[in-house]
Amino acid sequence: MLIIHDIIKDGLFWRAEDEEQKIPGKLVIKNGGEVTISLLGSLEKKLAPPNSNLFRVYGLLQGDKKITLEKCFYRKQNFFGDALSENIILSQLAIIDTHCDIEKLTFKSCSFSVEGIIRWLNIKTFDCSVVQDDGLSFCFSINPTELITDKIDDNLSIEIEVIVACPNLPVFEEMLFKQNAYLKIISKKNMSIEEFQNLIFKITNFLNFSMDKVACINAVDVFFEDNSAHKIYYQSRPFAKNRYPIEWNNMLFKYCDISNNFGITLKAWLKAYDEIEPALALFFYTRSGENKYLDGRFLSMIQCLETYHRRTSNETKFSSHTFDELKTTILENCPQEYKKWLEGRILHGNEISLRSRIEKILSHFSKVIDMNFFNKKFVSKVVSTRNYLTHYDISSKKTAATGSDLRRITQSLEGLFQLIILRLLGFTDEQLKSLVNRNFELANKIPLSTTSI
Repeated sequence: MLIIHDIIKDGLFWRAEDEEQKIPGKLVIKNGGEVTISLLGSLEKKLAPPNSNLFRVYGLLQGDKKITLEKCFYRKQNFFGDALSENIILSQLAIIDTHCDIEKLTFKSCSFSVEGIIRWLNIKTFDCSVVQDDGLSFCFSINPTELITDKIDDNLSIEIEVIVACPNLPVFEEMLFKQNAYLKIISKKNMSIEEFQNLIFKITNFLNFSMDKVACINAVDVFFEDNSAHKIYYQSRPFAKNRYPIEWNNMLFKYCDISNNFGITLKAWLKAYDEIEPALALFFYTRSGENKYLDGRFLSMIQCLETYHRRTSNETKFSSHTFDELKTTILENCPQEYKKWLEGRILHGNEISLRSRIEKILSHFSKVIDMNFFNKKFVSKVVSTRNYLTHYDISSKKTAATGSDLRRITQSLEGLFQLIILRLLGFTDEQLKSLVNRNFELANKIPLSTTSI
């Protein structure tokens, strides 16, 4: 969770089940969403050994603002009962303006914002025009945008609202206008906070994929039954400490590309998460920059593509009947003392090879990509590199990619997976070529076919 300035508040804190034992302390919410309270004393009435059980803490912050801290545990605990000893508690979730048992509550809506979403939406709410020819008189106007609504499935719908913050009236000491957009998920069924967090994570990754950057959540609100909004803080994913500019011209696609079927596209994305979540996790790990080494990035991407193909294809080398007959024949002719060893060796013998999987994936994009680049030589280089970096097989060392060659292949595999996901989201081959042509980074990864579709 992106928090530009750490939130630091003094207050009183106590266990939810023991309101009498109130201890002064300091709440700190850091960039990334880590929530801690530093107490001047102990919440425990009795001297007790370390306890791994999670507990709930209520607090009253400056300004009589309530706070609930869920799933708390001690990061630092003093066992000697010193009234002035420091105890530090870490919380996995903070809810502002309420005292509640979040595990017993369900919700029907939540809203959140992600950095860079205004650029992704590319919606113009400000307008500045020259009033007189002297160039000194300007008219600054705000054009409110309509609420964007769409249906994801029979249960879920989504809204996008652009909010404009204006200067205080009536005296202007400075003119500062800001706009931000919030996505609101609305469910017909009651959902737990964990279910909404999971949806927020997946939709944020959808925006990350479309913007081709690691964009972090910077605000989350949940709505109670009385429709009151309560801010929550937690260590959300994705998160990256290093910030990079999010520019509209470097995005894979923007809202305008899917505005006519926004809900359908989101539905396809959530379906993809159900089917190929491990592959998506590997892709986002590679793109996050956490893996600093090129060989690690390559291995993650080749595993990503292999996992995707395993999850979406049940193709085998032989038919099940043929393979069972072949396995029976081989085992019947094997000496008894080697049968157990041989069974393990042929357990996955009917799976197609990595080479076949890569060739199958490439063939699905033969009208989009340049097959003269993604040829048998390219596939052999990928397979040899994977074999060498996985097993350090000496026979593969000479043909394995290194240096700039390895970087080029890794980027091409990233681009190939991006094409896979774009197609899953509903983009046609013609649209894929258009997206590649207008995106400099993707065009460098994926040489396109010169033939017309």
